[in-house]
Amino acid sequence: MQVEHQVKEQRFVVQLPEGEARLEYSLQTPWVNIFHTWVPEPLRGQGVADALMRACQGWCQQQGYQLVATCSYAVRWLEHKQR
Repeated sequence: MQVEHQVKEQRFVVQLPEGEARLEYSLQTPWVNIFHTWVPEPLRGQGVADALMRACQGWCQQQGYQLVATCSYAVRWLEHKQR
């Protein structure tokens, strides 16, 4: 699964035949706030949102940004990864 980072739109996307999954964020250096994730119904539970989160997390680490979330999925994902 290929995750594309659309920097100008401040989002990460995965394009699949079933539709587009996306993670949207806002950047206020040094903070990146994930405020929305969406995965088409047929793709849910298949790791698509996890792939989006991992891509965003990796980019934040490379850039030296701090990752925060107001999206409920992203909040749970970050809490789980901190355990």
